Amino acid sequence: MSTLTRDSDRLTYRLNLLSRLAIEANDQIFRDKTGLSILEIRVLRLVDDNPGITFVELSKVVHLERSKTSRLIQSLVKAGLLARVNDSSDARRFALHCTAEGRALRNRARALADGLESILFHTFTAEQRSAFEAQLGGLLDWVQSSAYRNALVDWEKSCDRA
Repeated sequence: MSTLTRDSDRLTYRLNLLSRLAIEANDQIFRDKTGLSILEIRVLRLVDDNPGITFVELSKVVHLERSKTSRLIQSLVKAGLLARVNDSSDARRFALHCTAEGRALRNRARALADGLESILFHTFTAEQRSAFEAQLGGLLDWVQSSAYRNALVDWEKSCDRA
């Protein structure tokens, strides 16, 4: 493990760094093999996993600014990988769906991601990887919960009293 300074040993810093470094290392491979960036593949996967997802829902799930989400959707629609279906009850809303071509590309990207994740976890045993993924999943569930947000509010109030 690299030597970390006192300020850089925080969990959120290390998770962010791990994510950025892994994406930077793998993004060009995805572009070369699929023609899309990791972020574009992520949007394609989210739409394929959630057929009919709206722009607003997708923007929230992918955690991007609305303008960035809009550009990604437009690019994937133009490439014939996503289809926009207008809502019959509200012309301002549209549902997103993967096209057959988009689904095929998503499946190719999944195989690519599986191989790259195997390299990422090269130093882990199968048991270590399974435990890490379970712990990370539990942590993600906690951070997305209302109980976590309530705990933050309570903590902040206790700091104000101190």
